[in-house]
Amino acid sequence: MYFRIFSYFIWTGDSQLFSFAAFSLKWNAILLILGFLVCRQLLFYIYQKEKGSLNEVAWLSVYVVVVTLIASRLGHELIYEPERVAANFPSIFLPFEFDPDFHLLGRGKFSIHGAAIGILFFLWLYGRRNKEQDYLQRLDRVSIAAALSGVFILIGSFLSSDLTGKPTASSTGVIFIKPVLNGLLKVPCCIMRSPDGKNPLENIDVKKDPASLKTEKHQKSIVLYLFFKPGPSEQLVNEFLIGDVKTYLYDMAQFVHEPGTEPLHYRIFIERNNQYTARITTKGIARYPVQLFEAISCAALFLFLFSYWRRHKIDTKSGRLFGYFMILFWSLQLAFGFMKEKQASVEIGLNILLVLAGITILVVSGRKHSTKGDARQYPTRRP
Repeated sequence: MYFRIFSYFIWTGDSQLFSFAAFSLKWNAILLILGFLVCRQLLFYIYQKEKGSLNEVAWLSVYVVVVTLIASRLGHELIYEPERVAANFPSIFLPFEFDPDFHLLGRGKFSIHGAAIGILFFLWLYGRRNKEQDYLQRLDRVSIAAALSGVFILIGSFLSSDLTGKPTASSTGVIFIKPVLNGLLKVPCCIMRSPDGKNPLENIDVKKDPASLKTEKHQKSIVLYLFFKPGPSEQLVNEFLIGDVKTYLYDMAQFVHEPGTEPLHYRIFIERNNQYTARITTKGIARYPVQLFEAISCAALFLFLFSYWRRHKIDTKSGRLFGYFMILFWSLQLAFGFMKEKQASVEIGLNILLVLAGITILVVSGRKHSTKGDARQYPTRRP
């Protein structure tokens, strides 16, 4: 019984770090910024240890972030919604949006494949004008930072309740219920009778339903506790629950399973302060927390690449770190892709091609240095 109660997790964290009036800042935005700052310092540390140009890091890190944001947005639109590119260009690249409130970053979706292709192409162009380091050398060092930045970005995606994982019956399933709770606090009361009716709820809580754990597949029984403000009558509470709450839960099929063929399962209680509380039993949709799986794998990949660099530093063969990154990262993306709800066939093809590219880079790097030795030189001048 203990195992069954704790066989899934309910995530109630808010996707917004804070909001003020019409302005809001989501977790994925703040972690994207934090990831950039941390990775920038990491590159400073690497170049400093190798007596490289710190001025290059200062500018290169900024360029890479700008290219990543643009390429990842364009990549997502081209893969999933190509019809939007012409209709919404260039607004799809803006770091903010009015919908209808002002949201800073975190609104548009991103493609990791678009970001990868954009970075590879930019570093190639950058290397044609700045030849102090060869192309693969830069990619080796950027790969370490890229693995670390993935940890921040993916954790931010999870905290923002981005639904990427497929529904699952496994014990690792997570129910992302916060969007439902936020929406219930905004549902107008008795909309059929009074379109401008105010929401009567003061607060909402959610818990597992241990008495009804025998659910099918990915549907997990949960209990919603709705705490009403002072004033509403029992008739109004019933009307609000049967009409508005029922309809809202039915419409939130991505998060909860509330079939329209069944009545709402609820009970009403009146507290000592004459305020009403409703107990609703419904089913949450448990999904794979793919972002957490990917974040853990990125953390492990970063530790591997960084420890390899710590052992060899300037003696690291050109392309070795980048080759390892390409093979391991895109292999993991290919594996985790089967846990994702939405995956275009082109993504699978790109993952396979990038893994093969990593293998090719490792083979070429090994042959190059075994026959010619490692004749690389790092710039020794400081800004």
